Formats: sequence, C-alpha cells, structure tokens
Amino acid sequence: MDRELFQIEPTSDGWTVLGVIPDSDLYPTKLLAAKKAAQLAYRYFLLTGMPTGVKVCMQCGDVVMMDLYG
Repeated sequence: MDRELFQIEPTSDGWTVLGVIPDSDLYPTKLLAAKKAAQLAYRYFLLTGMPTGVKVCMQCGDVVMMDLYG
C-alpha cells in the first residue's frame, strides 16, 4: 500500500504544509510546520488506516522522511 505523504515547504513568508488534508496556515518556523504536518499525518492515518508520513525537502536537495505512521 502506498504511503500518503504530507510535505512541508518554505515560502517567502514562512513554511507551509501540503497534503490531502488542506492546511492554508503559514508557520514561522520549519519546526512548527513539521509538528502540524505530523499531527495531520497521524489524524489521517487514524481516520483511514492508510500509511502516512511527513516529507521534508532540505535546501541541499535531500529529502528526509519523518513521522511515519502505519
């Protein structure tokens, strides 16, 4: 089964969370955006049983997976 990923990305005004659960808030730090993404991923996993996780794109181009559920 594929994993549904929530992604945090930098914007000109802070950080945003992208995923199947809409979140239009901007977060001032990467840490706050990651925390919100983890909450959304966990909630989606509980609601659907589908594996989820949080994907963070680093400035160097690497991708880091964190907060994996299921």
